[in-house]
Amino acid sequence: MKAIRYHRYGGPEVLQYEDVPDPAPAPGEVEVRVRAVSVSPINWKLAKGIATVNAPLPQIPGSECAGETPDGRRVVLAGGGYGTARPGVYAEKITALPAHLVDIPEGVSFAEAASLGVAYATAQLALVARAGLQKGESVAVLGATGGVGVAALQLARLAGASPLIAVARPESHETLRRFGADVTLDPAQEDLGQAIARAAGGGANVILDPVAGPVGVRALAGLAPWGRQVVLGTAAGDTVTFSVPVLYGRNASLLGFTLFGYADKVVPTIQQLLEYLATRRLVVPIERTLPLSQAADAWRLLQERGRLGKIILVP
Repeated sequence: MKAIRYHRYGGPEVLQYEDVPDPAPAPGEVEVRVRAVSVSPINWKLAKGIATVNAPLPQIPGSECAGETPDGRRVVLAGGGYGTARPGVYAEKITALPAHLVDIPEGVSFAEAASLGVAYATAQLALVARAGLQKGESVAVLGATGGVGVAALQLARLAGASPLIAVARPESHETLRRFGADVTLDPAQEDLGQAIARAAGGGANVILDPVAGPVGVRALAGLAPWGRQVVLGTAAGDTVTFSVPVLYGRNASLLGFTLFGYADKVVPTIQQLLEYLATRRLVVPIERTLPLSQAADAWRLLQERGRLGKIILVP
């Protein structure tokens, strides 16, 4: 079969479209013919060797895909360590345990289903399981134009959050309001924390932070008493300095989150997200669909600033 592999760590230039042996199902596994692969930032972080877990070489990247089993089931992959502990999904075929496969409901495309595994599952679990978001609480989403940000705006709204504040560059504000934001703010403004607090009517109960760095630090001042800021990425920097009283002075919390720590919740979360998609309460914007052979181009596209939609690869 054809697959994408990298034999050394690096950027898009290390990706090779090549022939590899068909995967052999282990006892209890089934074969899945891949119909759509979702491209996520974690893919190239692993390929560069800068993620928290380095994938062994050579490696097929990717952990998000949807496809068909030999008996005709339309399924989406939910977990299983692909692209790290085992070869990834940038391939024509994979094998999987039935426990890691979720049926795709009618009316949901392979591309939409494949897009849920990282960004949407991360947003849902970070908001609900980690931050403990309750109906009526206010939420501010930093880096709101990213995959997690677009997902979080919609999922916070579905959870009953109000008001909903999106923090992103001004040129994206109109689009983010269409995804549910009540208020939009510029991350570059020096009084970002105070602006968040004003927009939330006294402070945000939850701040979802996939960027960290100086933006995340400025946002801390926008937490309400007993507020929670959940950090799940470092797009704006991975080393910060902040004034500790901003937390203990209001009984606020700074929490870390990684999807790897919620492996037991991924399948039911994907099932819930598929239900939202099937009933059109959730939208997955698909910006481009490319053949698997153009995976390097897909990585370059997704790293361009200002992109709100998912990039899909089709084997």
